[in-house]
Amino acid sequence: MEQVTCQACRANNPASAAFCNSCGAGLQRVPEAPAPPATPTGWALATAGMDRAPEPASTDELAGDEYASWWARLGAALLDGFIVVFVFGLIAGGSALLWWALDPSGFEEFFRLVDEDDNGAESGILGFGVIALYLLTYLGWEIGWTRSRGMGKPGQRMAGFRVADSNHLGRISTGKAVGRSCSKLVVNTVGSGVGSLATAFTIGLSDRHQAVHDMMASTVCVRTSALRRRGLLGGGAAADPLATSHAVTAPARAAGSGDSGALPRTGPFV
Repeated sequence: MEQVTCQACRANNPASAAFCNSCGAGLQRVPEAPAPPATPTGWALATAGMDRAPEPASTDELAGDEYASWWARLGAALLDGFIVVFVFGLIAGGSALLWWALDPSGFEEFFRLVDEDDNGAESGILGFGVIALYLLTYLGWEIGWTRSRGMGKPGQRMAGFRVADSNHLGRISTGKAVGRSCSKLVVNTVGSGVGSLATAFTIGLSDRHQAVHDMMASTVCVRTSALRRRGLLGGGAAADPLATSHAVTAPARAAGSGDSGALPRTGPFV
């Protein structure tokens, strides 16, 4: 049962009493102070802001000429293709040179067997190794550059456009970069050029000049000038909405752990 404490003699009285039953003094009810708001700690502090998604930029605001043209994309594809082949040649040549330096007799014996029997096991191993090395070089090039803060490969940058997420026009996620690169590889190698022909048609006919792999990965190629005018290029929160939660939670984790000097992790593949 609720009770009231007498301020004169400190005796407890029923809540309905107006005077103290012990000393007869009038009872005064002191209002309780409100409890202070709870300070977020631990998980609540670390996850602060994670449920607030960044405001997306609308792709409807872009005019048709702000998307990369067919000719710009063709020029970029040719330039980047040349660079990939050159990089692949450097890696393959360097690997062969390293093998020869470490085991010259094994190197010479392997290629002697390749010359003697084009259908032998050594030829198959060599062919598989060359294809695997090229695929790794190609995918690493595609994924690394399109996911980078610059949002595009060197050829694309020189042609004046970048690869953006079609939903918010910011930097694409690693998952989208992987999906876009793999689907591009599959489409362009299907049907002895049929996939490449379909890609050329979709770029020319679609409103946003999207290739087949762009449609599959929900990406668009946008002129660099259009992205800069909207503040969507340069590595900030607007250009990379996916990094917003990292920027919010990293200082929160530092505050929770007492490490006031900690900074959020950043980098080209964040």
